[in-house]
Parts: sequence; structure tokens; C-alpha cells
Amino acid sequence: MATILTLSPGSSAGEYVLVEESGRSCGLLSADRGVRTGKMSGDWGSVDLHSVGRLRRKAAYAGDEGSPLIRLEPPTATAPDGTSLGWELLRHRREYTGTLTSEGASIVITVPVHGRTPARAAVWGDWPERDRLTLAACFAVLARRCGDRTVTAVAAAIGSSGSR
Repeated sequence: MATILTLSPGSSAGEYVLVEESGRSCGLLSADRGVRTGKMSGDWGSVDLHSVGRLRRKAAYAGDEGSPLIRLEPPTATAPDGTSLGWELLRHRREYTGTLTSEGASIVITVPVHGRTPARAAVWGDWPERDRLTLAACFAVLARRCGDRTVTAVAAAIGSSGSR
């Protein structure tokens, strides 16, 4: 059975709170307006976050980009202990899905395409760095969604200016 975590919008713009089903807060994620940079924090301290790419942002790092604590760059990821993980980031019709995998364990992040509806994380198996990995993966999925929205807005603006 999976452990379900929810990433709900916080009290200010760009702020999200990771909460267990029991209601216990596991960490905080904050991001700038374009979800290019951010910070995750919890009982373990705080770490800077960065998304990579101009518009189609598929990679994200926690910590220094040169030697990141966590690296999420499809098709692989690196955990804080250096373990290599699988990482997949997909856009579906109604949601974005990011999936971290490691030897019989997985963390599946689901973020709706529209709105400020909470993101959901389903965690199967044992993850020593569960909260940090989940927050970093949520940041990567939110960055991808924001980049895709920018592409859509630019395409719509170009399309409407050409029809005059």
C-alpha cells in the first residue's frame, strides 16, 4: 500500500507545504514566479533548487548544479546518498506525472495541468530520503508545467497577432 503525501499551496504565492495523510507537515517548497529557482526545507535543513532549460524544462537540481545533492534529469536521477535512480517526467491530457524508481520502490508525483489544485505523491517502498526526494521531484514537475504554460502563451500571442 502506498503512502500518500499532498503538496498543497501555502499562505503565499509560490509556496507549497508537503503533508502526510496524518496531517504532519514534512517540508516546505517555495519557488519563484517562473519556477526556475526555489528552496526546499524541512527537519533536515534547507536546499536551493534550480530548473534547467529555456522553455521545455525537464531537468532540476537540488544544491549546487556542479555537484548537486539531488539531480533529476530524465531518464536518470541521483539521490542524496549518490544512488542512481530512474526518473521519468510526462505530460498527459489532464496532469503531469513524475516518477522516481529504485529497486522495487517508487515515488509518483501527479500535478494537474490547470489550477492550484494540490499535487499528490504516492510513495511505494522504503525511501531513506523520502521528503527531500519528493519535494525535489515536485519542483521538477512544477517547473515543467510552468515552462509548458509559457510556450502555450507565446504561441497564442503569436497566433493572435498574425490574424490581423
